[in-house]
Amino acid sequence: MTIVETQRTLGFAPYEPGAELSHGQWKKLEEGQYVIIQRLGEPVRAGEIDILNYHATIFWVQIDGGGRVAVYEDDGTRVWLPKGCRL
Repeated sequence: MTIVETQRTLGFAPYEPGAELSHGQWKKLEEGQYVIIQRLGEPVRAGEIDILNYHATIFWVQIDGGGRVAVYEDDGTRVWLPKGCRL
């Protein structure tokens, strides 16, 4: 069962963030993982990681409700896992 299927089954609140991930923790993320992000000056969004580069300094997130966003280590983006989820 994928993380997203587990979240749907267990009823995790997708927009309730747990602890914020440091840039160093991004390397533990995986494609298919559900994350909450906030890019500098933008609203909080949630979605599934679509593509993750080798060093996990850049990844793409398929946003719930449509759209896709690139997340960069150096652009002031904040990243969380939903509350109750762990790396």
